[in-house]
Amino acid sequence: MFQPKVSVKAILYIHKTLKDGSHPVMLQVIHNRRVKRKSLELSSYPDDWDETLECFKSTAKNSRPNNKTLAAVKTKAEATLDWFRVNKIPFTYEKFFHQMGKTPKPKNLIGWFDELISGFERQGKVGNRRVYVETKNALKRFVGKKEVLLQDIDFAFLKGFEEFLRINGNSDSTIHIRIRTLRAAYYRALNSGLVSEEDCPFARSPYDRSRYSLSSLKLGTNPRALSIIDIELIKRFDASSEPKLKLWHSLFLFSYYAHGMSFSDISLLTYESIHDGRILYRRKKGHQLISINITEPIKQILNQFEGKSEGYVFPILDPTIHTTEQSKLDRVKKCRAQMNKAMCRIRNILGIKQPITSYTARHTYAMALRRSGISDEVISTNLGHSNLLVTRHYLSQLDHQVYDEANEVL
Repeated sequence: MFQPKVSVKAILYIHKTLKDGSHPVMLQVIHNRRVKRKSLELSSYPDDWDETLECFKSTAKNSRPNNKTLAAVKTKAEATLDWFRVNKIPFTYEKFFHQMGKTPKPKNLIGWFDELISGFERQGKVGNRRVYVETKNALKRFVGKKEVLLQDIDFAFLKGFEEFLRINGNSDSTIHIRIRTLRAAYYRALNSGLVSEEDCPFARSPYDRSRYSLSSLKLGTNPRALSIIDIELIKRFDASSEPKLKLWHSLFLFSYYAHGMSFSDISLLTYESIHDGRILYRRKKGHQLISINITEPIKQILNQFEGKSEGYVFPILDPTIHTTEQSKLDRVKKCRAQMNKAMCRIRNILGIKQPITSYTARHTYAMALRRSGISDEVISTNLGHSNLLVTRHYLSQLDHQVYDEANEVL
């Protein structure tokens, strides 16, 4: 079995001095406290070497090309370690340096997608698997019988794929998902040493005009929260007049009160997550740990469903039926559509003009905090975002609504 305790780093080997007074730069591999080093055919003076960053200082002669070489070597080394892990091969120095010296064979684009899809299947990541399968099928229709290698993906290929998707009736949002997934697959290949950074056709920032950027694709309308008046109407709605709407009405309000909890997380919520007056759960998307105080409105909703389903808090998933990740995903998708339909009915009854979906509760919660002057940091924590930049981008899409509401008082 592969031994996980293997460290790899680039070092300046000062115990050997070359004729010009410099020292060789080496790749050092440590496994089970044994050290092996291999020359990288580079050298440096101590004053030109950054030990912390494992590279040449910017002031050193030929630092840019030399650091580019070092980066490629370290990427290849990490990919080689991944090769041991994935194939469960016992680590030896001989195999490591032999594999490091191999030139990777050109990888077929569709074949690479098949490998990634198989990996997601083994890991039980049904959502990722589905998106990659859909993108692979779109790529197969685009390239036809022609064999396309990862190295063939360039700016022209991506623009052609975008145009192909648009001609075939795909929305900008769908096109964004397809090309974003292709980009993720390409970056995985990059990290595995199958392609090189200089050949990467994707822009690292929206300002990089020489490479393909996803920023040109519009993602549809901005998220929109309910107004204060509209959310109050929904709170006061008497669902007893429409029994079929009661479940979905309660879940919408639960999402609103529970920090904009997503429908997927609501579906997966179990009683094990509820204790000491709090709901403590990990988000399905992003896996952030969320802690929610059980307020009186949340408590009232929880009491409605107490004892009505086994295992889960809400009667969406059945642990005796939905036993696989795929069956859970299918059930949640079906119920989300039912909720959206129910909220559309409630919206019409109440005379609310704005469209309402399961996501509207989350947007409305975020806007309520925004209106109250709550800091971005607190909003980010409560929404379970991965970082503050995600929150600020999200809030910037909602901010136009603040200005619209301000103009209405004129």
